[in-house]
Amino acid sequence: MQPLGSLNFIIGRVIRLLELIHAGSLKTLGDEGVRVIKGASHAIAVFVHENQVYAVDNRCPHMGFPLHTGSICDGILTCHWHHARFDVKSGGTLDPWADDVSAYPVEIKEDEVWVHPVPVK
Repeated sequence: MQPLGSLNFIIGRVIRLLELIHAGSLKTLGDEGVRVIKGASHAIAVFVHENQVYAVDNRCPHMGFPLHTGSICDGILTCHWHHARFDVKSGGTLDPWADDVSAYPVEIKEDEVWVHPVPVK
């Protein structure tokens, strides 16, 4: 049996994982194009592309380069280090030598952008 303190710690951690992360106003994100927010254990890049908002792990799974410095064209996010390419909506890779990048669900509530802390599987 676990001590009550340990159980409270675990419950608190689960609740934090279920809380949405505020990424800013839709207007500000649209003006900036990309913003990096703090996820549960690492950074998440939030992009506005073609009037849609997407969120992916900010680390390129190929070699860890920050994806917020990459570019998006036609829905494809390109890492500028080794040119790994990802579907910005799903995180799926287009290159056989790179793994998929984690994608996070996004919600827009009253013109504010919120990111789920748990990636889509």
